[in-house]
Amino acid sequence: MNPTELIDKINHHFSIDITKKSKERIVVFSRYIFFEIVKNSHTNWSMNRIALLLNQKHERVSEGLQRCIDLQNDSEFLEIKKQIIKL
Repeated sequence: MNPTELIDKINHHFSIDITKKSKERIVVFSRYIFFEIVKNSHTNWSMNRIALLLNQKHERVSEGLQRCIDLQNDSEFLEIKKQIIKL
């Protein structure tokens, strides 16, 4: 699945918009997971290219990837990740 399709699927599944500014946990966690999936599946993509998909700065991608590691024991994060992986 290409990144644009993944954005649409995440937005539809959770009734959110990960391209818009929001500090809602569901949006933030979904954005982090999106960064991780795209970085892992499109290894030649720069953080800047990934960030542009969500109207973010490349620093946010780097931060999001680190947060994915930090949140591995957070049950809410893991549940959201499980749902996104199934999409």
